[in-house]
Amino acid sequence: MRNQFLLLIAMMMITASSFGQFKLGVNATYSSVFGAPQSESLVDSRGYEIYDLTYLGQDNFYSIGLTGYAEQGNLFFMPAVNFRSTTHSFQIMDYSESGAEVITSKMETQSIHIPITAGLKYKKLRLGVGPDFNMILDSKEDLSSYNGVSYNERSLKTGFHFTLGYDPIPNVRLGLNYEFAFYNITNDYKFGGKALPLNATPKMLNFTVGLFL
Repeated sequence: MRNQFLLLIAMMMITASSFGQFKLGVNATYSSVFGAPQSESLVDSRGYEIYDLTYLGQDNFYSIGLTGYAEQGNLFFMPAVNFRSTTHSFQIMDYSESGAEVITSKMETQSIHIPITAGLKYKKLRLGVGPDFNMILDSKEDLSSYNGVSYNERSLKTGFHFTLGYDPIPNVRLGLNYEFAFYNITNDYKFGGKALPLNATPKMLNFTVGLFL
């Protein structure tokens, strides 16, 4: 993972240098996550229902980090490195004990989020697209404490985003982007050796303010 991170940073710097003058700054982002809850019944090898599992969703969150900006003509390039702390919620109804019990479970993840945006600029407006890389630093969860459930998180997760930006003054960048993931949150879990049959793919709107030197 460390080698992947260094390679990605090197590629960003090489790309930025081709655009000429490169500005550094800081940014802050508020992310609004949306999506409907997903539910599934989990049965054992005999066909008996053991759990009703619902993925409730991901909490809205803030993130902060470093960002860069370069432009040449009507083209711009804007990478960033952000720290994210996210919380996902599950609800599980346990039928394995006498009497069904409903329990809420949390998964908390800390990661380095690297969005890379490139696109067109017209006066104060920017329109761009690019990939997202989430490198997991740490995660805590308790869903795997249930019988038959296991957890093995991937260290690198990817996505894509579309960005609409506005630059009110030379050293300030405002951005609104739609981000969607290429991964399913519940694919890191298995029940009975198989991935959980839930479609829990994060989608979010991010509002970012960047201040540059």
